Amino acid sequence: MGYIGGAIKSDFIIPFTEMDNLALIHWHGSQQITFSYQDLSFEFIENGFGEINYLKNILFQNSMIK
Repeated sequence: MGYIGGAIKSDFIIPFTEMDNLALIHWHGSQQITFSYQDLSFEFIENGFGEINYLKNILFQNSMIK
């Protein structure tokens, strides 16, 4: 698997219970959600379409972090 042109080449399901280091941070004036899963790091950066609010509601509601 690799990151190519904005998309991961393979689809897979990440169980909430196996996410590590889930964090909401501010990055250059925008919000960013980061987490790790196995040997992969995931970063979602706000781009103005509401995806960060959606991810906050889903990820933080279903994790141990509040």
